[in-house]
Amino acid sequence: MTRYKAIILLICIAAALMFTGCARKGTPAAPAVQDGNIPGDDAQVIGETQKRIEVGTVQEFYEAIGPDREIVLQPGVYLLSELKDEKETNPHVLLFNRLGDVELTIQGVENLSIAGLGEKPVEFLSQPRNANIMVFNEVKGIKLSNLRIGHSPEKSICSEGVLKLNS
Repeated sequence: MTRYKAIILLICIAAALMFTGCARKGTPAAPAVQDGNIPGDDAQVIGETQKRIEVGTVQEFYEAIGPDREIVLQPGVYLLSELKDEKETNPHVLLFNRLGDVELTIQGVENLSIAGLGEKPVEFLSQPRNANIMVFNEVKGIKLSNLRIGHSPEKSICSEGVLKLNS
């Protein structure tokens, strides 16, 4: 990744983080899907390369992560603490237990979009507050939209970050 692209990516993420944080209430966010209506297929091809997958649980989200995907999360709250991966079935995801908290690391993917469905942002939370929510390693073309990402539903001080990017 060139220095220029890395700077642009960091600026975009910084702007996105202004609308996230440790589960602040009342944070505005633009809807990711304008009409809120997605056909019933679990997966459909978008354009020539990206596959659209609608999910309703954090486990389905975990299983859907991969390159050339648009993952659309149904409205609700997704708690990382409910995620199970004893057999490490997804080669693009690592789960780390940091002081009782789950840290989700997405690695080696390109062209991945994660979007919340509906008018309100979908909440993606981690408890207690001892790990980054999502870490991205060696990724390109990542897009996050209509999400509120933070540590637990209660207001408190976070000991780790929300999103972390590694090249």
